[in-house]
Amino acid sequence: MQLSDAVIDHLIRELKAFRQQHPLASELNDTYQSAPVELMVRTFLNVFLDPARTEEAADTIARTALDNGIPYAVLLGDINVIKQALLTHYRGQNDNPVDLFEKLDTAFETTKNAIARRYLIDLAGQNGLFSPHARVRNQRLLEIYDHWFGKLRRALIEDDLRAFEHLAHNNVRFLETLEHPETLMVCMDANACREVHDSHRDIMRQAVLLYIKLLERRYEQAYLLYAELRAAVKQLAALLTTLYFNYETNQLSLFFNLLENVGYTRRHAYLTLINVRNLNRINQLHGEEKGDELLQRVERALQKLVAGHHAHLAYVRGLLGDFYLVSLGLEGTALQALLEEWAGGLEEIDLSITSVNLRRLKFLDRPNLRLLIHYLHQQREHTRLLLETAEDIRPVNRWIARQLEATVNLRKLLDPEHLLIHVQPLVDTQSGEIAAFEVLGRLQNGDQTLSAGIFIDRLIELGLIERFDSLILEAISAEADALAQLTDTVFINCSPASLRSGAYLERLQQACAGPLRKLNIVVELTEQTMLEQPQMVIDLHRQAGLRFAIDDFGTGYSSLRSVVELAEDGAVRYLKVDGSLTQQVTRSGAIRRLFQVIHRMADDLNLKTVAEFIEDQDTLSFLRDERIDYGQGFFLGKPMPVRAWLVQKLYQVE
Repeated sequence: MQLSDAVIDHLIRELKAFRQQHPLASELNDTYQSAPVELMVRTFLNVFLDPARTEEAADTIARTALDNGIPYAVLLGDINVIKQALLTHYRGQNDNPVDLFEKLDTAFETTKNAIARRYLIDLAGQNGLFSPHARVRNQRLLEIYDHWFGKLRRALIEDDLRAFEHLAHNNVRFLETLEHPETLMVCMDANACREVHDSHRDIMRQAVLLYIKLLERRYEQAYLLYAELRAAVKQLAALLTTLYFNYETNQLSLFFNLLENVGYTRRHAYLTLINVRNLNRINQLHGEEKGDELLQRVERALQKLVAGHHAHLAYVRGLLGDFYLVSLGLEGTALQALLEEWAGGLEEIDLSITSVNLRRLKFLDRPNLRLLIHYLHQQREHTRLLLETAEDIRPVNRWIARQLEATVNLRKLLDPEHLLIHVQPLVDTQSGEIAAFEVLGRLQNGDQTLSAGIFIDRLIELGLIERFDSLILEAISAEADALAQLTDTVFINCSPASLRSGAYLERLQQACAGPLRKLNIVVELTEQTMLEQPQMVIDLHRQAGLRFAIDDFGTGYSSLRSVVELAEDGAVRYLKVDGSLTQQVTRSGAIRRLFQVIHRMADDLNLKTVAEFIEDQDTLSFLRDERIDYGQGFFLGKPMPVRAWLVQKLYQVE
């Protein structure tokens, strides 16, 4: 079957009429005038009903359209107009309209598919992620995507579907690189890291769908998928470029951010101070140029070391001729052997190398880390030192505590002006929704924000804990309206001493009946307190209507009878499993079985379970499978001011 010249003339007139009425007609007028549109359409219509020549004719018209700058959507619209006009023309003129329709429909679908393939190849042939001169060599995440996207484009241009199987390795390599120390510094912010991970996951999903459509030779859908994929890759590249720029201009601060968080991971984590000893004397005797030369040699050697072990090491340069090296995933002895071999290549330079096991430190917030650096500088008389065991670290923790006590006047700081509260979410493990928030107290000491763990024992020793708990209660009351927009349940920490105080209890009851009346207040008490003083808890529940959560549950695991009594009385509603157990759940069969026992017991007692210190997806997945009710930890949400969480909720930012 071949179209007559009269029919072709009719179809071209219909197409011209459509173009004149099209919203983009005026914008595309110059394009239509310069392009040999009528000629290419007429040539195409002469042969497109010949199955052997349809794809070739469609490819030719697509090439001509591309050469003349006609957009894909416009050309596709033209083809649809011609199809509709042809169907209208033949309506009622054929004895077997179904066969005619199928033949026309097949020809047009083949045509659109071939056009889409040509436009797909053209789009893939356009510019990659970066110009050839872009500096991405040392930015590993960008390097991975630049390489992957280049291979994807070549696979499309060359129609090499086998290459897609190798492209899947990008997923593994990218996810592994996300765990490298330098990368963790680059996207240290939890929201940025999650956005990078989620964007990458979506891109991988789109790539799989693209591959499927290419296998099925459904190029119309493949073209649209690739256009979306290309935009998503460019968007991720723009985000990574911004993060790397921030990293390059803010390395030392991001390094300390990383140190603050590595204690929450399950990996071995060490901080190493590398110092050129007697640098001041070298500068005095030989001039600062000599000292600078030594530092440059050390840094070049350190760059080479990190480049060979970037899955485990990252470093930044300090301000006083020292270098800070962080190690993740290496045991202390392996790190020490690696550094010993490295220093052997610089044996003429007198280096002090001191490493400390970060997971042994009592607290890893910014004030403590600053003091830790000071402590390590005091150890420079040692050529090589590894502070590994709890016994090694005990003097460090004691020294840091003494320094804090000497610099922090707790009595002066116990004032509303210096008190801050942050809140951390408790997340439903099944739905992923935030179910409650825990309030955490902070003290502002100049530019330092001190978490309660640093000073709480000292407050108890000084008899100031009731004052602190009262300030927390006042701060929660002041934020009550904002909290009520976030949740209906708020957990607060309270010392037994405060609960035994009639004055504090009166303030607590007044707050619950007043500003906090819209909130369900849950008081957290440690397992030891609960089990040693169960009657106090029951009396407070009956007389004051308080509800309780057993905090740090599972470490003592002694008097289950008291837990049963408290649960049956209704005083205790929640079991918060100690975070040290949660951190071991993916690598200890005994701990997994303990969680199963805790869940069954809680279920029998009608208690809700909460797992603290959730810091990765594997842990969350296990807890979800074991039907632990709620999770809490940096992986699910860091402590932030109430207003920050409220803004995040209002703008629906995850």
